[in-house]
Amino acid sequence: MTSDMIFCNLLNAVFQVENLRKGNVLKESIESSEENVSNFMLSTAAWDKGVAALVNSFLGRVERRKHEVFYRVDEQTVEVAGAEEFYMKDGGKQMIRMYWLDAFEDPVKHSGTVYLFGRVNIRGDKWASCCLTVKNIYRQVYFLPRNTVRCSFLLHNDILRHCGTTSFKCRVWFTLCFAFFTQEQSCRAPQPMYLSSYPKLSTDLSGETFSAVFNTTTTSLERLLVEKAMMGPGWIDITNYVTSRQSYCDYEFSVDMERMRNIHYNTSVTQAVPPVRMLVINVLTTLNDKKENEICMISTLYNSTCNLNDPSTNQKDLQRLCMVTRPSGGTLPFDIKEQVARRGWSDVVLTAGNEKALLSLFLAKIHKYEPDVLVGHDLSASISMLVSRMDKLKVANWSRTSRLKRSINVGKVAHSKSGQWELTAGRMLLDSRLSAMELVRSRSGFFLFIFLGSHFVNVLFVLCNTFSSSQQLLNLIQWSWVDPWLSLRVVSHLNALPLAVQITNIVGGIMSRTLMGGRAERNEYLLLHAFNKANYVAPNKYIASFKKETEADVKTKGKAHYSGGLVLEPKKKMNFYNNYRVLGLYDTLILLLDFNSLYPSIIQEYNICFTTIPHTKDGDELPNVPSSNLAEGILPCEIRGLVERRRQVKKLMKEAPEAKRKQYDIRQMALKLTANSMYGCLGFQQSRFYAKPLAALITAKGREILMHTKDLVEKFGYFVVYGDTDSIMINTNSTDLKQAKKLGLEIKRMVNQCHRLLELELDGVFKRMLLLKKKKYAALMVNPDNELDIKKELKGLDIVRRDWSQLAKEAGNIVVNLILDVRLSRDELVAEIDESLRQLRAKLDNGVETVLFEISKQLTRNPKDYHDIKSQPHAAVAVRLNETGKFSLRQGDIVEYIICEDGTINSAMQRAYHRTEIESNSNLKIDLSYYLAQQVHPVVSRLCAPIEETDAVRIADALGMDSTSYRRSFAAYASDVVAVEDEWVWQDPITYNHCEPLSFVCPSTSCRNLINVRTPIETQVRYMLFMSTMLAPYSTYICNRIDDALESLVAKHLMAPFRCDDPMCEFRTRTHLFKWCREGLECPKCTGGVLRKEYSAKDLFDQQTFWKRTICYGNISGILQTKAGYSSVMDLFTKLSAIVGRYLENNAYSKVDLAFIFAPMIKID
Repeated sequence: MTSDMIFCNLLNAVFQVENLRKGNVLKESIESSEENVSNFMLSTAAWDKGVAALVNSFLGRVERRKHEVFYRVDEQTVEVAGAEEFYMKDGGKQMIRMYWLDAFEDPVKHSGTVYLFGRVNIRGDKWASCCLTVKNIYRQVYFLPRNTVRCSFLLHNDILRHCGTTSFKCRVWFTLCFAFFTQEQSCRAPQPMYLSSYPKLSTDLSGETFSAVFNTTTTSLERLLVEKAMMGPGWIDITNYVTSRQSYCDYEFSVDMERMRNIHYNTSVTQAVPPVRMLVINVLTTLNDKKENEICMISTLYNSTCNLNDPSTNQKDLQRLCMVTRPSGGTLPFDIKEQVARRGWSDVVLTAGNEKALLSLFLAKIHKYEPDVLVGHDLSASISMLVSRMDKLKVANWSRTSRLKRSINVGKVAHSKSGQWELTAGRMLLDSRLSAMELVRSRSGFFLFIFLGSHFVNVLFVLCNTFSSSQQLLNLIQWSWVDPWLSLRVVSHLNALPLAVQITNIVGGIMSRTLMGGRAERNEYLLLHAFNKANYVAPNKYIASFKKETEADVKTKGKAHYSGGLVLEPKKKMNFYNNYRVLGLYDTLILLLDFNSLYPSIIQEYNICFTTIPHTKDGDELPNVPSSNLAEGILPCEIRGLVERRRQVKKLMKEAPEAKRKQYDIRQMALKLTANSMYGCLGFQQSRFYAKPLAALITAKGREILMHTKDLVEKFGYFVVYGDTDSIMINTNSTDLKQAKKLGLEIKRMVNQCHRLLELELDGVFKRMLLLKKKKYAALMVNPDNELDIKKELKGLDIVRRDWSQLAKEAGNIVVNLILDVRLSRDELVAEIDESLRQLRAKLDNGVETVLFEISKQLTRNPKDYHDIKSQPHAAVAVRLNETGKFSLRQGDIVEYIICEDGTINSAMQRAYHRTEIESNSNLKIDLSYYLAQQVHPVVSRLCAPIEETDAVRIADALGMDSTSYRRSFAAYASDVVAVEDEWVWQDPITYNHCEPLSFVCPSTSCRNLINVRTPIETQVRYMLFMSTMLAPYSTYICNRIDDALESLVAKHLMAPFRCDDPMCEFRTRTHLFKWCREGLECPKCTGGVLRKEYSAKDLFDQQTFWKRTICYGNISGILQTKAGYSSVMDLFTKLSAIVGRYLENNAYSKVDLAFIFAPMIKID
């Protein structure tokens, strides 16, 4: 092209631009001018100084934006495109530098294409959005050749036939390692690559020349991230790019990746992370005449310079906007525009004629803001609502919810998790509800109320009335801005966005997928990167269509098919008042020792990995621990890296300033969450790296380690109260905190000496503990370094579960606080419990808030999917609420209901109602009887089970209930006291809390102190039976004192009065009455109770047995041998044991005369 032609083309283009500015240019002319300017731009090498001078003297300016030809006329200037700072040169080669944030692919509709989204620097602090279309990514598979194959030609023909293609590219044969086989195989294998337009191969494919095929389920996005080592958001350099026009981004390019060379993940760039655009959304709906939800208001908060590491919640940084339309069948207030102008909201409150216009306006604002991150509470539901209404009303340009231009009908896009990803491709969804559910355990779904002391205002019931008044509508608009602001505060409080960035950088995944909460996918990417670095072939991805599930598979879905962690069964006794097996109440210090990250440590300790242990995915046999000579496997190596990096970050935290410390804290939390979740991928059936034998081996080793620790502790004479998976509780039999801490450190040292990487740490000390059963206890935890620092810890109790009413929880908390109060004696404790229950009943009779009766339960499926809805009150309530159109409850939501008296004879489960239903129906009354009998009484009874001075009957009477049914239950179990109690009597001495200690006054004239002994080892007592020979010369005196005490116990039993077991009667007498009933001696006063000895034969036997065990030296002989005067002390123990043994021999309680029992059955001829 000559200079004259260039000059003419440029003049023509400039004239066309000027005409376009004036508004008299046809579409054809515009297209022509674009072509001319494009030709000119490609020929700039021939642009001489004369042409430049003539152009500069003319009118306009040519500016290329988005790498599409775009014209803006200025004063006599023409600026050539490419002046932006993201255009760079590397060794004379043109390239683009982009901060990559997110990625998207559609492997079904656009296989082989990946879209990368990020930010590019225009100049200075000005940034713009950018889309990079990565095309032509081939499928790459690995064929494992059979041993009999000798000819590559035959193998290639077999590959062609199975791939369904006429040609493919194949790299030279590489030596690869295949870990997921019964034996690890390392061999030379071909790596054919073919176009992604051809279908993927089946995972179970085999042929004549190959036994298996790998990498068949790998997508283009996965291949790009792994092969280019793109570890989450970061800087990438792009070469050999061309312009593209497929998205709504400010700039867009396309690159061919057939050879996987044109993208470089640059970790050496030190430039700060660019700001992103954040849009917080709040959607408000109302019901129309067809009982459909219509969108009547959309409010947004926009931040154009959001910091990824610290999103601002300052309202000065947020640009407000509210778009509102009239509800169906209604109108907007006539003076709404005037009132809006009066408040100065004309620029931020926009009205639309109808819902369709409102949605179009919203899409236009999305296009204008071009946000990178969308934030909201229950955002997925809001997006689904927006898209469904767009589909219903046929709104154009629906694809602006994402960054990709789409022409298909929005109704064809699914509303699943993958569908949400497609609907918002290129925009990351940050849901405050989902973030709170993942990062915090909470009782209610209203997380904002919990975190911020705020609550949502439910406006759905008064929405129509609100639109009838301009003042009320303005108040609603004001609230609509508070709602998204609270969502933003929640994610800011949880550090959800920076935490997601750190996790994505650690695992090398996709930011938008991390925000969706897929932990299995995060672990998958981390291991994929590790496998690729180690030259290992990863297993194929789990795909449901490739797996034929049997009926048994469906029933056991989601459950582990191997034994889990070990829970040491507490040694219990039976409380027959409540038929509940308990251990009891401990008032001595209990040590809590915990293994740091047990399962990750086991993986490192024993080098457990896919690459070190031959296995199959679903093998049932427990594999052997790998040899210590093997190289470190991929899994332990990755976990070790995460642990070491976290340790380094925590060191940096100690000396960092406040702002930097927060970033370090987020990073160490991300590393912790990732490391602790690595074990989960082994036992999750749908995980790509599912390996049941490895998971079983890890848990087996965990059980073995816990049992070894327990045996080691008991070998030294201490008792393990309880243990659970990775922790044990040890009774110190001491109240001295310093001594208990010293003991804990000594046990820690002994245990840690047995392991290379496993670490047992002193996690806490319990000052007082109520142990009901495994995984259920309440305790006062004291800081080992500060005796005054005490906090309450509750685990597994009813009062910490959300499926009990707040009333039951309050009653339970009161009782727990009383039980853990060290100042109360047993009698005082029982009296306080009775009084608190009576006060509770009086409070109920006078009326309390309705919210106390609400029972919360989470929907595990959509309400209509429940089959037996009559036995699922929360599901029945959810169905009724959804039918009103005022609620949209679905799987995962928490439903709150109240049991009421509704005038029917239905069961309590069928009389459940929501608070709003009660408020609108005066005939519904709260069923107090249900709450007392089924909520308060069970909770309190279970907590009081270890306290033998009270029982279910007494608790029922204190609550003002009819105790007849509880009394019958007691009578039924009382006849089994001997049989069942004997089953548990030969347990640990710690179950004898009701027994008196072995007491005598020290015979030494220099002491004369009272010695109380409850166990052979009592380190808090100065004069110990085994500590020195001081007491040995006084053996006769001690033996006489013990003999006298035992004789007194026998006399106490024989002279003990009878007492009625009815708490309301409590009749006492020493006279032997002979009026028998089925349960025993009938009370002559109330005739309903049974007379029982206050000091029974069982009490006498327990006391004698307890003393026998107290002076038993068998378990501590190892310790006694280390003490001075061992022989003399042993002689004293022997004498005392003989005395107590004589009394036990004379006690017939433990003897059963079978001849007497079966005598009536003998027939006499």
